[in-house]
Amino acid sequence: MKELKFIIKDGEGSRLDLFLSKNIENISRSKLQKIIKESVFVNEKKRKPNYKVQKDDIIRIQLPEEEMKIQKENSPLDIRYEDEDLLILFKPKGKIVHPTDSVRENTVVNALLYRFDQLSNLSGEERPGIVHRLDKDTTGLLIIAKNNEIHEKLQILFKERKIKKIYYALCNGDFSETEGDIYAPIGRNPNKRTEMAVNGLNSKEAHTSYRIVWNNDNYSLAEIHLDTGRTHQIRVHMKYIHHPIVGDPVYGLRKEKLKVSSQLLSACRLEFIHPNTGEKISIQSVPDEEFMKVLEKLGCCYFK
Repeated sequence: MKELKFIIKDGEGSRLDLFLSKNIENISRSKLQKIIKESVFVNEKKRKPNYKVQKDDIIRIQLPEEEMKIQKENSPLDIRYEDEDLLILFKPKGKIVHPTDSVRENTVVNALLYRFDQLSNLSGEERPGIVHRLDKDTTGLLIIAKNNEIHEKLQILFKERKIKKIYYALCNGDFSETEGDIYAPIGRNPNKRTEMAVNGLNSKEAHTSYRIVWNNDNYSLAEIHLDTGRTHQIRVHMKYIHHPIVGDPVYGLRKEKLKVSSQLLSACRLEFIHPNTGEKISIQSVPDEEFMKVLEKLGCCYFK
């Protein structure tokens, strides 16, 4: 059995079965009717399918493992490099890397399972091939391991900081320095558990270095290197130095002059020595289409 938990913030007044069918994508309403009768608790009490959910209700549901099986999806993968051990793809905006309790479809993993018969399983059944991640709305290059041997070796390279990842971010404001380093520990925001913050709960050291490659009076294009890999690290650090990333819905400005769908942040370069062949792998990309259109609008020709 696998347990899911929901705390009602909106959707008040919806039937319990309708609420759950909207939030658990791979289970039909008819199947939910049966599961609700057997293993759903609202505030630790059994409720009928027609129960109307209320704000602050806590819903706990146990799902059979077979209901949680990840589906294969014939969706495109933008592969930039591939050999018998690994591949590197460009993740688009709006797609999460692997399934979660609430999102079971349209992830990178769903597409990988359709195309590849064998992927590493060291990260668990729900994360086949996944060695590292990118945020949902951060685009860029992602390494996928085809077998456990290469997965272990890549993990060691990441731990030893021998995989160079370069990001580009369009930030608000004109930096006073053309390059710099940010040393500021990152942990969970004590007031908003889904967010991170400098000096938050259980903070861990975090180091970000940056170089400004283009700027005008209002915006700066930063080339960014991560020496550590904390959750939301670049986004949190840019906010910390008062140059939040344009379009960031969590850490950005409340009112943006530039209208974009989400943060303009892209992982555009990966460099490392292939653990099995000894070959130097160097993959480069330009940012996503929306990012490039904004740069063109601003008169920035850095990637041309």
